[in-house]
Amino acid sequence: LQQGAMWLGRRQVDQVGFSTELFGARAREFIATNQNRPFFLQLSFNAVHNFTHQLPEEYLKANGLKGFRDWDAASEDYAEWYRAGRKPNNPEGRAHYLGQLKYLDTEVGRVVDYLAQLQLDRQTLVIYIGDNGGSTPIYANNGPLRGSKYTLYEGGIRVPLIVSWPGHFEDGRVRYNVVSSMDLLPTICSVADVGKPEHLDGIDISELLSGNNESLHHETLVWDTVHETSVRHGKWKLKTAADRQHADNQMIDLELGEFLYDLDSDPGEAKDLSKDQPEVFARLKEMYQSWKMEVQATQQGNSK
Repeated sequence: LQQGAMWLGRRQVDQVGFSTELFGARAREFIATNQNRPFFLQLSFNAVHNFTHQLPEEYLKANGLKGFRDWDAASEDYAEWYRAGRKPNNPEGRAHYLGQLKYLDTEVGRVVDYLAQLQLDRQTLVIYIGDNGGSTPIYANNGPLRGSKYTLYEGGIRVPLIVSWPGHFEDGRVRYNVVSSMDLLPTICSVADVGKPEHLDGIDISELLSGNNESLHHETLVWDTVHETSVRHGKWKLKTAADRQHADNQMIDLELGEFLYDLDSDPGEAKDLSKDQPEVFARLKEMYQSWKMEVQATQQGNSK
């Protein structure tokens, strides 16, 4: 067990336990308190995240794991300790990752089961989403997708999205439409029948989820993290990387330059087509510049 402080509203309260389980317990308490009125619950687990070695002692023992030490500021350099716990240096790294995932899955299941127990499942829209792709330095596996969290490769920006609303959205359907986390706000507003803010980049995808409009998708999406930029337009993806400072600090693969990929035939982003498809390459670069100018103009307008 770990001891520390947790913010409960505006109060800091000492807690003893494993954070993933504490978050799940607090979520169920919130649901119980608000079960007779409309509520919005954003449950942001920090699992799976740095530092995955921080697991309950009973789990480590049950799985024959030695664990990994926390940083001792008095005796070791932080950067050296940090790198020692990351791929490929930690022989138990994958097991630690899966342990964190096990606790996350358990708590998500407990919340969903609790909604059903209170007979709230058919009245509650549940959205499960990750904030980034798997972090390969802490032993995530993104399958055929290249890259990791911290990058704009598909392994860094494709995330799990599961939406459940029994009786309203189709059960067991898998869709491959390109959608974005930006779409969650307008979709929630639509489902809750409340007005949505103006000037949103996201779209309401409730008709896609209900099966009434199978064509809803984003034709174009743009990313810019300063270190990298990317444009997704249909099957085409423009990917640029300007420097490796962030990548080297996080111990991740990053190829510098400008690249064009066909994600339909090459989801692993292995073959650069920028010279084979110069017109497509130029068009996506123009799309990025237009997007950037639009964003800058909006920022300037908002600052006046």
